[in-house]
Amino acid sequence: RDAGAERPEERVQNLLLTIAGAIILAVAAAFAAPFVVDWSQWRSTFEAQAARTLGAPVIIRGPIDAQILPTPRVVLRDVSIGLDGGGTGITVAELSGRLNLGALMRGEVVADHIGLLRPRARLVVDTTGKLSLPTGVTRPGGFSIAALSVTEGTFEILDRANERTLKLDSVALTGEIGGPTGPVRLEGEANAAGLRRRVRLNLTQFAADGTAKMRLGAQNVGSPLSVDADGVLSLAGGAPSF
Repeated sequence: RDAGAERPEERVQNLLLTIAGAIILAVAAAFAAPFVVDWSQWRSTFEAQAARTLGAPVIIRGPIDAQILPTPRVVLRDVSIGLDGGGTGITVAELSGRLNLGALMRGEVVADHIGLLRPRARLVVDTTGKLSLPTGVTRPGGFSIAALSVTEGTFEILDRANERTLKLDSVALTGEIGGPTGPVRLEGEANAAGLRRRVRLNLTQFAADGTAKMRLGAQNVGSPLSVDADGVLSLAGGAPSF
């Protein structure tokens, strides 16, 4: 036998070492990616995937940070979701997310945590009493958020049918969202009409007829009195009613 020839067990050992080396390099690259990859080059990909997930146009104007391992994380800055020409939508100074790796590998978007810093949300009801939806709205691809936090937010409802406006400032909320159609649970504090109020919202999943049970509570900070409203929220025909 040729003295220089590899024995079968040596070939297997070398193959295993090669595979192990490739795996180590791949894992190292995944961990190093946040430091060496310019994620802004993937801006259009992030926008397209976010739009499919949320069912509304998404524009990311600011820097993007992301990592794959050990836990997928992403930070998007200066984000607009479905906002055009004064209609319904939201802008966010910074959106940070921690995603579930197992769900991503199954093609699902499950967020263990989503943080919204300085979001500015606006809900518009037009003069006919229907929601004014942004151009390009589609059926959302599906998502869930196990833990949501909102910091320094603003929420505004413009009811042009009844010429009324409701605005909440300095909104600080935590909660969870089960999916695009609910259920939703939110609680926290906000400024309204010059007073700091504690707010609570519980919304069941919307049924096929566009209705869901909703409970809304408000209490002035420092006051023992609270106001609660229970009822059915309907979005049938695009016209919200409670």
